[in-house]
Amino acid sequence: MIADQHVNNEINTPSLTTLFKLNTTTIHDNLDKTIMTKRPFASLDRYALFLEVQYRFHLAIAPLYSDTNLSRLVSDLPTRQRLSHLEQDLRDINVDLSEVTTSVNLVPVDYPASLGWLYVSEGSNLGAEYLLKAAKRIGLSEEFGASHLAPATIGRGQSWQDFTTALNTVELTKEQQTLAINGARDAFSLVRSAVDCVFV
Repeated sequence: MIADQHVNNEINTPSLTTLFKLNTTTIHDNLDKTIMTKRPFASLDRYALFLEVQYRFHLAIAPLYSDTNLSRLVSDLPTRQRLSHLEQDLRDINVDLSEVTTSVNLVPVDYPASLGWLYVSEGSNLGAEYLLKAAKRIGLSEEFGASHLAPATIGRGQSWQDFTTALNTVELTKEQQTLAINGARDAFSLVRSAVDCVFV
């Protein structure tokens, strides 16, 4: 009976990615709705503002993609960063990087919280298929102006599966899970702050 109870508890323990989803759905949905009300694909000028929001976020999280501990967890992590693609996209549509406001900086976060930040970043790439279609309607593509929205070579689904599989191998205490969830919430909040600052 004790052994059976232990197995059942193991089965019922939600994965880290499940915890992230359960605890960030509302803030995520609200952010998506807010961004779309700004009509980021109505014109190249509006799209430039969208790129600036993305640039701010990815500039803030850039240190995570070169973090040694995180790279041990996700072996291809450095190649997943999209900051360089965003810089190229901005140049493609003739936005001077020196004129892009980059006042948002990442406050150093501990390891559990960084997992939440990465979850938000990688999850946004999974959902970028719709955004890429919208970008193509204003003359952009994976090769010009919207390279940061392009899928991974192995495909969006496989890339996400590889990432979440790695993430779900991490064993965290309840306290660390809370830190990780708060990290994901903070990531969404940072993007929302960038949206509010850029789309004025």
